[in-house]
Amino acid sequence: MCDLKIRFFGRQSTNGTCLFSKAVTVVFAFQNSCQIIPCPIVRLEFKTMRYRADIDGLRTVAVVPVVLYHAGIAGFSGGFIGVDVFFVISGFLITTVIQSDLEKQQFSIISFYERRIRRIFPALVVVFAASLAIGYFLQRPTEFSDMALSIVAASFFVSNIYFWKSTNYFATESIEAPMLHTWSLAVEEQFYIFFPLLMIFLARAHYKKIPLLSAVAVLSFLAASILVFYKQSATFYLLPTRAWELLIGALLALGIVRDIRSPLIQKGAAFLGVILIIVPIFTYTDKTVFPGIAALPPTIGAALIIWSGKTGGGFIHQLLSSRPFTLCGQASYSLYLWHFPLLAFAIYARGGELGTVEALLVCMLSLVLSLLSLKFVERPFRRRRQQSDSKSFAVPVAVMGLILVTISSYTIYAYQGVPSRLDERSDKYVRVSDDETRHPKTCMSLDNIIVDPVDACLLGNKSQVPNVLLWGDSHAMVTATSMESAALGNNQSFLFAATADCPPGSDFTIRATSELTSSPSYQFCDDYNAKMLEMASSNEELETIVFSSRWTNWRIGEAHNPAEGDVQILLKDELGEAAQNQDNRQIFIRGFTNLVEELIGKGKKIYIVGPVPEPNFNVPYRLYLRNLGLQDVDENISLESYESRHAVILAMFAELSERQPVRFIWPHEMLCDKKNCPIVDGSDAVFFDHNHLSVHTARKIAPAYDEIFQN
Repeated sequence: MCDLKIRFFGRQSTNGTCLFSKAVTVVFAFQNSCQIIPCPIVRLEFKTMRYRADIDGLRTVAVVPVVLYHAGIAGFSGGFIGVDVFFVISGFLITTVIQSDLEKQQFSIISFYERRIRRIFPALVVVFAASLAIGYFLQRPTEFSDMALSIVAASFFVSNIYFWKSTNYFATESIEAPMLHTWSLAVEEQFYIFFPLLMIFLARAHYKKIPLLSAVAVLSFLAASILVFYKQSATFYLLPTRAWELLIGALLALGIVRDIRSPLIQKGAAFLGVILIIVPIFTYTDKTVFPGIAALPPTIGAALIIWSGKTGGGFIHQLLSSRPFTLCGQASYSLYLWHFPLLAFAIYARGGELGTVEALLVCMLSLVLSLLSLKFVERPFRRRRQQSDSKSFAVPVAVMGLILVTISSYTIYAYQGVPSRLDERSDKYVRVSDDETRHPKTCMSLDNIIVDPVDACLLGNKSQVPNVLLWGDSHAMVTATSMESAALGNNQSFLFAATADCPPGSDFTIRATSELTSSPSYQFCDDYNAKMLEMASSNEELETIVFSSRWTNWRIGEAHNPAEGDVQILLKDELGEAAQNQDNRQIFIRGFTNLVEELIGKGKKIYIVGPVPEPNFNVPYRLYLRNLGLQDVDENISLESYESRHAVILAMFAELSERQPVRFIWPHEMLCDKKNCPIVDGSDAVFFDHNHLSVHTARKIAPAYDEIFQN
């Protein structure tokens, strides 16, 4: 009598005393029945992972909210947590495969990475190549070059580091980076460089895996929970603070909890898992402090669904195992790859946010392309050859494809986005966009670069002793270009130092409430104002102080320009702290008024440069799109809208002028007629973005500043 037990994909079928599955008859091709085995007792067990249709369905639950979040569809403000669900799924599946192979002493690093290449590279190469082709015809050189460099980073699976250094994932403009979504692939692949080696070491050293990996997961989670309040961008993008999410799946695969036997508990765990995923999707927003503790519910939810489905499942697992869910889940990798660049290019061509219908159409196109990619790219490359077949060229082809795309991308980057492909007019608009660097930007503190007022730039005729000091932010940088032309024409010079986004004033500071406002340049603002005041007061040669600033924005609680993201930048002084941007108004007015009065009391002449018109779009960019036939552009800003937007600051200036002998320079008087303020001067753009004047325009209005150097 032969007692043969065969476990295959977790199922058994009984035929007399032989227990085996029809699926394993290939193993016994040389025999027809178990009676021929001459042994009293034979027990053979296979621990091979069975196909989990519900996990494919869970992939759908992960990818769809991500896509809809990126598309800006209302109600999916927390859809970004889908990536965290993916991390748990990935950790579970990969660890199951590694552990199974280790137990059978069949694990091979080469085979592991061969599977990863078959899984990851082919679709990635196709999306990269398509994105380069679209970018060639659509993007401006700077953006084309940036995308190409991000593809190089993504090809080496370090794009998370690249975007950590360059992009805020939650910023409005982040959607303009077509490869931003590859950060999560980089995190996974970095994890899978170290994790298999660790698993091999633990197996050979006979260490217990679960306690050690649990300790690593806890440390990673604690680091994420703490650092997210200080270095949110690094916490979001980098592996050390994301590893715990993958390790949750890994620990589940290793059996950190026993399989559920009770159907009631299975159903309860699955239901709770769904709730923990669904609630964050609809309640989290870009303002949620994430990841860290906020990432715990969706990751635990994903783990509960996977755990409850290991030994069965109820309605939820049946739903996840249905054909629509599993098909979308099988295409989820390609869908994830395709949707973001398509949305980015659509938004780029649109010149702004997509409407709901437009966004859904792009999502549908992404789904269609992902299904085609699944059928014609992913599956053919993942399908293993039979031993009788000739050697597979799938891996070399995939690797060579990625190498070619990487070389092409680096070449595009090296040639600065290939500007030679542009026609003359497009090239002109592109060059205007670079005017930021043609203004005296090196005289301004920005990000991590600090320009101390003692190192202020001397502009104009440098052989002359300066008696004018220009004080302000990035709008003062533009004013410096105008003033330099005027100073040269009057054989004079002036000193200039600025700090970006820093309102002129005294006795207030910018609160460090975010990673942005904690940066060196923002925290330098109060020191900058204090040092400028000291220089203006102590230098008797400086008779005239010129204030130039972007007066109307967060500092007086006005709505942000639609062309830029909304930010919260809060002031505080001895009388209180702003809780929201609207609260800044009185703090700023008080601080600026006190500053002006103090300088006038020291005998200084005060000039204030009034606000300039602000288009609600990036001017050269829209003109570039118009030249491609993709946009219609309204070439005028109404004078009425100018006066409406700047009503608060204009009223403040009027009140100040009644009490103090301040003088004003009004750029808009040279930029506007009686009704409109044009954004195009002949064939030249008036602005280099959505609020800063171009070099051409700044020099054109230079005569408005002559009086500063003639008094």
